Amino acid sequence: MAQPWDYGQEARSDLPSQADPDFLSIVAAGGSCGDLFRARDAKDGVPALESAELTTLFAAPRTSRRPRSPATLLTAHTSAVRWFHRREPKIVELLDWLGSAEPVDVRLVVGPGGHGKTRLARELVHRAVRAGWIAGLVKAQSPAELDPDVLARLTSCEVPLLLVIDYAETRPDVVRVLLERIKDDEPPPVRLLLLARSPGQWWQSLWSSCELLQELLALDDIEVVDQLPDDTEQRSEAFNQALADLSDALPSVRDMVSAHWTAADWKEMAAQVDVPNLSGHRYRSILHVHLAALVGLLRRRPTTENSDASSHEEYLLLRERHYWSRSAAESGLQLNEQTLTNAVTVATLLGADTVEEALACLSRVHGLKNQSDDRLMTVDHWLQTLYPAPGGGLWGALEPDRLGEYLVAEQLARHPALLNSALAAASGPQLHRALHVLARAGAEHPAAVSLLRDQVLGQPARLVPAALAVCVETEEPAALLAAVQDALEQAADHADVLSAIVEEFPAVPSELVEVGEQITRMEAEVYSRLVHAGQHRYLPRLARAHQKRSEQLFQLGRLDEARREAAEATQAFRELAPPGSGREGEA
Repeated sequence: MAQPWDYGQEARSDLPSQADPDFLSIVAAGGSCGDLFRARDAKDGVPALESAELTTLFAAPRTSRRPRSPATLLTAHTSAVRWFHRREPKIVELLDWLGSAEPVDVRLVVGPGGHGKTRLARELVHRAVRAGWIAGLVKAQSPAELDPDVLARLTSCEVPLLLVIDYAETRPDVVRVLLERIKDDEPPPVRLLLLARSPGQWWQSLWSSCELLQELLALDDIEVVDQLPDDTEQRSEAFNQALADLSDALPSVRDMVSAHWTAADWKEMAAQVDVPNLSGHRYRSILHVHLAALVGLLRRRPTTENSDASSHEEYLLLRERHYWSRSAAESGLQLNEQTLTNAVTVATLLGADTVEEALACLSRVHGLKNQSDDRLMTVDHWLQTLYPAPGGGLWGALEPDRLGEYLVAEQLARHPALLNSALAAASGPQLHRALHVLARAGAEHPAAVSLLRDQVLGQPARLVPAALAVCVETEEPAALLAAVQDALEQAADHADVLSAIVEEFPAVPSELVEVGEQITRMEAEVYSRLVHAGQHRYLPRLARAHQKRSEQLFQLGRLDEARREAAEATQAFRELAPPGSGREGEA
């Protein structure tokens, strides 16, 4: 017998026929009952019920009636471009997963930024909600942000539950806590969908530390989100669809309303836009196809603006700067364009969870130094309204991610001192976020890698531990590891710096053999330098580091090196043994 939560059977199918049509029309039209109804999911005119008990678990849907700027149209939460029908098979596959017989199941979907992971998840959430599931994107960035009362209710749900964790690589501990609190022995079903840029070191660590996860899927049971094929016909189809949908959406953008362009005007301009050459590698990303369509439309609009931008990202940032200036003036801020750009760059790079964090960073932004607290609080409020945070933080970031990373890389390449000042006031979580953003930006912007290295070299005692922590999570740790190695070499003769660094070395999970071997090698080097500088209290740690590295090298098949490390470990343990104890050779 089918259960009420079986996908494909519309949950509460009697609701439309028994509900009061006048009540439904009022609620759907109002669109303001976010705690009770997910108005954006009511595409058929019937509001979808949400769980009041679990409401704080999910990021609140951003249901602004009017998108704030052209770039907003490219974000997953706005979904200005309709769901691309050629990706329907993936949604069908995920819907089958929801309807499977397993009481609990997990899937990991990975792919580079801009390939549509978040949009895929939001489409799945929409369809799951319409089928009677409780579904949403988990907002907690750390276990401390998970409400204990909400966690307790996870085991008492009477309807199926879909939890989506975006950027799972930056919050594996949140995944671990949720898995620990979920029952796996009875219905209704629970599904966890994890989204990440890659199955890097974080995934190996999480999988090996969670028994339930090991039971549910294999370490290499990973799905890669489909990129657009080299077939230019499919890319052209996606471009034309985006062109049509964006021309419908542009008249509603707040930043464009004052220009008095009508929907008919935009449709006419869309008809004049030719499909560009989409054969390049970057157009494997559907975001870049949508970006090309949006910029193609905006360029058709008669304007006195400088349109000699060298890239789509640069042109769209030109439009965003107009939005920043206009919204700042509305907030009573008379600041020049560069100061506004600096503030948005710092907000995108660091974020802020508290007023204290926000004011500490803003007080160091070029153009805002020596400003009064009242002035800085006005800037803080402006940033909060400019790009609202999807979770519980104060500042959101310039989105889509690729555009935000472009802004950070370009601005910091031009004004590297901006990063020095901002990071000097950053909290631990902000440092962690900044290093992640820079590491991701470095994949397409070499300048970000140089900036990353300069920062780690400039503040080794503070940034080396943070960089090592991110190495365990990011998909591309090579640049960070190289920067850490250079920082340690630079500090070789500074025992105080090395002591501060070594106390913060992260505990690297044993399964992260390759990265672990590099980190343990650096750790052993630091201990060795400290011991040779007369700080013999580090000798036990040096012995254990050599021993651990020997085991890692053995796993990697580097047997000669493993034997040398084992010998080093034996020598260190021998030095630790009291003379005449008979244990001088024990390891």
